[in-house]
Amino acid sequence: MHDTERFAVKQIVYRTGTPTYRIQGRMPDGKQVRKNVQTFHEALQVKEELELKARGQPVEFVLRKTRLTQDELAEAEHAIRRLRDAQTVHPHLKGKSLQFVVDFALANYKEPTITIKVADAVEQFLQVKRVKKRRHRTITNLVSRLNKLVRAYGDRLVSEITMEHLEGLMNGCDYGAISQNHYRTTFRSFFGWCRKRKYCTSNPAEDIEVADVDDRDPEILTLDQAKALLQAAYQHKEGVLAPFVVLGLFCGLRPAEIGRLKWKMVNLTAKIITVTGGAAKKRKRRHVELCSNVVEWLTPMIGNRIMPKNFRRHFDAVRRLAGFRGSVSHQQADDALLAWPHDAIRHTAISCHFAAFEDEGKTAKWAGQSVDVMHNHYKGLVIKADAEVFWSWTPTGIQSPEPKGQQVDKIAA
Repeated sequence: MHDTERFAVKQIVYRTGTPTYRIQGRMPDGKQVRKNVQTFHEALQVKEELELKARGQPVEFVLRKTRLTQDELAEAEHAIRRLRDAQTVHPHLKGKSLQFVVDFALANYKEPTITIKVADAVEQFLQVKRVKKRRHRTITNLVSRLNKLVRAYGDRLVSEITMEHLEGLMNGCDYGAISQNHYRTTFRSFFGWCRKRKYCTSNPAEDIEVADVDDRDPEILTLDQAKALLQAAYQHKEGVLAPFVVLGLFCGLRPAEIGRLKWKMVNLTAKIITVTGGAAKKRKRRHVELCSNVVEWLTPMIGNRIMPKNFRRHFDAVRRLAGFRGSVSHQQADDALLAWPHDAIRHTAISCHFAAFEDEGKTAKWAGQSVDVMHNHYKGLVIKADAEVFWSWTPTGIQSPEPKGQQVDKIAA
């Protein structure tokens, strides 16, 4: 035993043949210490602890008897430090032990029964949507949004993706509020599907907060602008885009609904367009009542192609004829034209219908909207006198005198 050491380890073998290790020595005050342990490793730990106590030196740790490996000890220390850090931030964790945390995890955590990478799960999810005959536009949007998830985390397991991963992906792309909410919806749908298939135990997108969208009035066309759009639709390529503009402006149909519309759904005798579940938004059937002037617009169009090929280029040409910029390719002349208001055709139709009939329930049913949306967004955008002029327009009377009421300026965003 070295001069600086007060304790020694000695092996003792009893008659049974089982070895025991004895640590013995004296403390500085003369008190004798003798302790038996079962293993040499434990004996060394006890000896070291006694030596530290005897020297009275401040120490950062004390060796204790344990069956944990060095890696397990390091992991336990790390877990304790994390718990202590969390307790300083979350008061409800104060007083909770590491044992409590472990017990809670064992009682609540459920290991996914199937492990699968994000890229493979996304491929399966999209294939299911295709088999279920989801609309092409729906599939396109899902592919676009989920491909960003695949590029970022495709090699990770679905069960490893957290809310922080998804929020970081959305925030890193600098999306606006509306786009963020679209991504949130897509991620919730995808991870909800994964949870049902045991790819993960919870939906990491469930707790992502809905982004606040600016509550703005819809952008609409003035009467002069609406008239110019109608005239431009008839002037361009022998009226190839006239059905689209008329159905949008006087029937309030969404562009996607017009694209799926068939002439057999249009009954001019009954003055009804039946937007079937396959054509309507969210596949909800509705009947669109036609005003008398709309019948005059649609009668000569029956049988013509409703949505022409290269629609976007035709629509840009009509917009430019009406005084608005195009969208497919920028032209120098666009700099002198007006910006095209978002969804202006449908917004104008709904606003004029609401102002003319003064019945938010009737207009909501006609447009396939909720009454709350009608009341909160479309009320008061058009005065009744201008709405009456709008609904009096016919193909032959498009050059009617200006309305008696005040012209409606385009609502600014």
